[in-house]
Amino acid sequence: MPYRVAFDKADGIVYVTYSGTVSKEEHLAAWTAAAQSCAEHACDRLLVDFHDLSVNTLSTMDCYSFGKMVAQSAPFLNIAHVLPKYPKACENVQFASDVEANRGKKTGVFVTVEEARKWLLGLK
Repeated sequence: MPYRVAFDKADGIVYVTYSGTVSKEEHLAAWTAAAQSCAEHACDRLLVDFHDLSVNTLSTMDCYSFGKMVAQSAPFLNIAHVLPKYPKACENVQFASDVEANRGKKTGVFVTVEEARKWLLGLK
């Protein structure tokens, strides 16, 4: 599986970590697992780490649809995205985050996991 979902009890953050190549279906499965973990732990903070994503597999339209779906399905959730190393995938992560933000979602894009974590922990 090219992603891992884990809850950090100390931080109160659900982490999704991607690696390698991830299909559209796997992105959707990761979102479902992350949303379920957030609900199980009454958690409103999600950190999505795309750093080790090796290739872009989503179209611009997929990113738009995904950002819209995330914003509508979990309006309470604060999301921090960590940019991947792959430049085109960076554009897609930024675009999906912008779509989420344009729909009222509290979201941020960061270069490192530590920056993203600090931002999430600073939210009230």
